[in-house]
Amino acid sequence: MKTTEIFVEQVIIGGLVILIGYILFPQDVEKCLKCFDGTFAQISLGVLLVGAAYLIGIVYDRLTDTMFQDLERHCRWSYLFSKKGFDEVWECVQSDKDPYPENQYRIAVLKSDSAVYKEDYFRRRLRLTRAFATLIPGVSIAIVLHIYKGCTNEAWYTFKAALIPVAYLLAFLSKNTKYEFIRGEIPPKTNDFNTEEKKKKIETYCENYKSKRKRNFLLFTFFDRAFIVLFFIFWCITIVEAFLSEQIKFISVMLAGTILATIVTWTWWRIYYTYFDFLKDFSEANKGEKSK
Repeated sequence: MKTTEIFVEQVIIGGLVILIGYILFPQDVEKCLKCFDGTFAQISLGVLLVGAAYLIGIVYDRLTDTMFQDLERHCRWSYLFSKKGFDEVWECVQSDKDPYPENQYRIAVLKSDSAVYKEDYFRRRLRLTRAFATLIPGVSIAIVLHIYKGCTNEAWYTFKAALIPVAYLLAFLSKNTKYEFIRGEIPPKTNDFNTEEKKKKIETYCENYKSKRKRNFLLFTFFDRAFIVLFFIFWCITIVEAFLSEQIKFISVMLAGTILATIVTWTWWRIYYTYFDFLKDFSEANKGEKSK
């Protein structure tokens, strides 16, 4: 694992979060930057900004990890049904066998340095795409608010800007509750057969999936509570801005952000498929053999 690449990855994520703040309050940020006059002060400012971006990136990465945990499980089950077929997965479930023992696959990968680098390559891109999937709507709504800033008073503008972090906080909290009517459908783990109740939940999930074969990535994404909270708040702000300003371009900006976020989420979904394939194929290819 290359620590430098992980550092850059977190800085990119944190930098995008900082960019949202800069778009919202460019003049305030520029005033602060002008206070750092001189070579040493500017170098210190650069170090401070990179460090802040790195820290924010770490925090936001954990936040998106929680927000996407249900989608990730849906993705794993979708992968299993598409690769193994329902009958084979159902047979594993009935015999209390994990249809995708990821821990065993990852242990096998750890025996090979080249495979570890390959796995790390996939995981870096998974972290980046899942972060960008939620940050792109934030950038879009920040652009909408910034364009209309000159036509509104400061207090009202600050209130609307504050709704952006509130939206992310509510999306995060919606995925941390144990109540399914708030969190949405909670897919079971593929290896959780500890009790009859948990096994029954897995069986119910499999049966529901079989009866609704047309359920796909878009349905899982659009009905995910985190996305519903984010896009509902952002679209409400956009519609209000468009109505007050009588400018349709605000709708266009948010629509473009929504489409781009959907494409990035689909990319995240497909990278996970490739990642699952890699772990399984590598483990099975080296089963019973010492990896070199």
